[in-house]
Amino acid sequence: MNGFLGTGATIQADLNLTIQILMGIALLAGMIHARHRCYRAHAVCQGSVILLNLVMIAFLMLPSLELGVVPELKVKFSESYYFIPTLHASLGGIAELLGIYIVL
Repeated sequence: MNGFLGTGATIQADLNLTIQILMGIALLAGMIHARHRCYRAHAVCQGSVILLNLVMIAFLMLPSLELGVVPELKVKFSESYYFIPTLHASLGGIAELLGIYIVL
């Protein structure tokens, strides 16, 4: 079944993209809170986004990576179809771990 954005992607991919954009907006709102010295609101905003992103990674991104990339990764790593998602997952994983570290 196609998603709601009209790109031919699945509904899960469209939902993920929409939530990721909203989380980006929330991160910007958290930055604004920090600049206005509203540190409690900043912490709640940023921490909520980190936790929601962890859920999105666990239930949407990792299963997609495991099904579409990992089985062929050893053989076709140099192809961009496999290399780019692997790079994205690596950098995103590092960013998420750093965010969790800061929250804790």
